[in-house]
Amino acid sequence: MARQLRALHDEEMISTSAEARAAALQYVRVVTGSARPRPEHREVFEETVLQVAVATQALIDRMESIGEADAAARREDGHSFDVAG
Repeated sequence: MARQLRALHDEEMISTSAEARAAALQYVRVVTGSARPRPEHREVFEETVLQVAVATQALIDRMESIGEADAAARREDGHSFDVAG
């Protein structure tokens, strides 16, 4: 099942909150082994999906801002890429 996970972070595409929630739902389903929780577990299942989605979106947002800062620093230095030497 984990083979079907797809990367949300792509330098040319901005991920949406809906995508983060979909990824969180898929993750929680994999971890719990259940696509549909029993009624007595529904509340904790949905709370966990929300927490994972928020953490996922925060991670992606932070990575995008770090990537933008790195790109700006390279432009200021006149380098468009790093050269290994």
